[in-house]
This record gives sequence, structure tokens and C-alpha cells, in this order.
Amino acid sequence: MSAKFKSKSWLSDLRLEHFTKFTEYILGERVHSIKIPVDGQNMALKPQWALVLQYEHRLRREACKLVNRGEAILAEALQRVIKDADLKESFFTTPLALTAAETPAKFSRSSFKGSSDSNYDATGRTKGKGKKKFQPWKGHGKGQKGHSKGKHGDLPLVSQTPDGRDICFAFNSQGCNNKCGRLHVCRVRGCYGDHAAREHSKVQTGGGKKE
Repeated sequence: MSAKFKSKSWLSDLRLEHFTKFTEYILGERVHSIKIPVDGQNMALKPQWALVLQYEHRLRREACKLVNRGEAILAEALQRVIKDADLKESFFTTPLALTAAETPAKFSRSSFKGSSDSNYDATGRTKGKGKKKFQPWKGHGKGQKGHSKGKHGDLPLVSQTPDGRDICFAFNSQGCNNKCGRLHVCRVRGCYGDHAAREHSKVQTGGGKKE
């Protein structure tokens, strides 16, 4: 451009290095890759690209104003605007600081919103091997509490008789020393025979339920 339009005084002495220096200023550590010292280390602020482009456009506008007013040729104007502290503070430093202050802090990965039960860890998963929450057996009769599917096949088990008396769990599982004070009857719902729940299937197969 300088060689083609020799009659344009504002293009005189214009060289590629003037634009290269201007571009390096925008993309370098003073603008796009700006860093600040934190605890003895330089931390990158990472300004938004839109803010960088806005500041670069403002510098070119101010350079053109200097040329139009006849205060400098374009080569000199590009050097003056990148050294103008007021322009940088008004159109880059201050907007960058306000943007950083308005950015909401990210939630911590260790925070877990929900139950405060100690059985849950920070990720919301159950601690240990993961015990299932007890759920009553659906459709149970009146007075039959604690219904659940036990290890005895798919038989529904109960913890009390229909009249509200407690059934011995040990008797139904591995045997009891008869000092528990509970009823030694089958825990299978509707049975309540004098055999253990672990023997319920055998009793049924052997010819009927023992009362």
C-alpha cells in the first residue's frame, strides 16, 4: 500500500513489521495471554475472545482518528495506541476485571445436594457394599408387620403373628436356645406352624403344613 499510494502521506514509511508488532501485542501476554502473579506463580486470566476483539477494534479506530486529524501517520498511530494506558484501562483492563467478578463460582465436585444421611458419600453413592432400604411387603394383612422377601426362595416373611406377637428370627434361621421369649413358629406369611421357615418347603412337600 505504501509503494502503490505514494501520494498518501499517512501511508509513508508503512511496513509489515508495524502490523506484526500490533498483532503480537493483541495476542501476547499483555492482552489475550495476560497473566497475573498469584502465590509466586503467574496465573493466566483467559479473557473472553469477544473482549479481546472489542479492544483490538477500539485501538484501530483510535489509530484512524489520529491519522484523520493529521496528528500521526498510520505507522506511528499503531505504535501510539498500543502504548496508551488510558485506552487499555477503559476498554480492556476494567471490563476484564468486571467480567471476572461477575462470573459465578463453579460448584465443588465434592458437594452433594440431597440427603444428609451418613449412609451417602460426597458423590451421592451409598457407602460400603450398599444395603437396600427396607420396603414393607405389599398387600399384607392387618397386624402382619415387617413383611419382606427373605432368603428362603420367594416366600414372604413376617416378623409378627396376626395377633401382634413377635416371632423369633433365630429359630427360623439357624436355631434358638429357647431363652428369647419370642414365638418359635414359621415366619412364612399365613403359615405360623411349629417348624422353622427354612424347613417350610420340606414340610409342604412332605404332606401338608404342620400346625
